[in-house]
Amino acid sequence: MKTANRKDAVLLIVLFVMIVVVGYKSVVLDPIQTNSAEEEHVVVLMEEVIEKNHTGALYRYGVIQTRVVAVKSEMGGGFKGRYRKYLLGIFPMGDVFFSSDQAKNEMRRTDE
Repeated sequence: MKTANRKDAVLLIVLFVMIVVVGYKSVVLDPIQTNSAEEEHVVVLMEEVIEKNHTGALYRYGVIQTRVVAVKSEMGGGFKGRYRKYLLGIFPMGDVFFSSDQAKNEMRRTDE
């Protein structure tokens, strides 16, 4: 069996450092910091709808997680927002954009 040479060791170290950096970014920097009670209310609404939409086994067991990363209030009481899906809570899988119109439709559909 071949032993790891210097190049392999360097690549493993770089891989480890990148996992630590991505983990820090995902856990510390990505979650939204709300500045007002209105933004906090929007985040709570988005989280309720996200939980109702994502009920599969991967979400229940924590393999895939979601976090709200941005919200913006609009005139007339509406909002727009964005949440991100994470694999194992660390690796970003993509953003989903969201609006108050979608939230109303989802809440109506789940109540039926």
